[in-house]
Amino acid sequence: MIEIIVPTNEHIDQIRKLNDKSLITHLSHKQKKDGFIRIEYSMDDLHKIIDNREIVVATEQNKLIGYYLIGRQSGAAALHYQRIKANNLTKIPFHKIGYGCQVCIEREYRKNGLFKAMLDKLTLANRDKYSHLLCSVSESNIASFKTHIFNDWRLLDIKDTMQFLIYSTNK
Repeated sequence: MIEIIVPTNEHIDQIRKLNDKSLITHLSHKQKKDGFIRIEYSMDDLHKIIDNREIVVATEQNKLIGYYLIGRQSGAAALHYQRIKANNLTKIPFHKIGYGCQVCIEREYRKNGLFKAMLDKLTLANRDKYSHLLCSVSESNIASFKTHIFNDWRLLDIKDTMQFLIYSTNK
């Protein structure tokens, strides 16, 4: 049975392993077609994210099979454009935007509703903090873009090869 929970620091090694396994720099051209992530979160980043309850994980028999996080607590340089985009959304106060969202699911568990279930749990846990979530998806990451759109994210902007997507937590 799959469980979606707020992780503890004991989950960090498994989260990092899944993150590393899905990084664009570690995938073949063929593997990239199934989706990829671009941002690597450090141990310190994950400690902050977990302490702020801005992550949920999916587990099956104590094995981590997916995570969904808000990376706003991270100082990662790769979040630069998302920070700028969030800060320039004049109709939404900057402090109400959870940017740096990243979802990662083991390939064999995709396309079964896990994306939406984790998003719902993450949104519920952070609804009082953030009215909107923001992420960026590479134009070449068609699988991720389609999944986000299917799950009620909407295209906000395109800059260079990045698509910025926004999600309202008030559904």
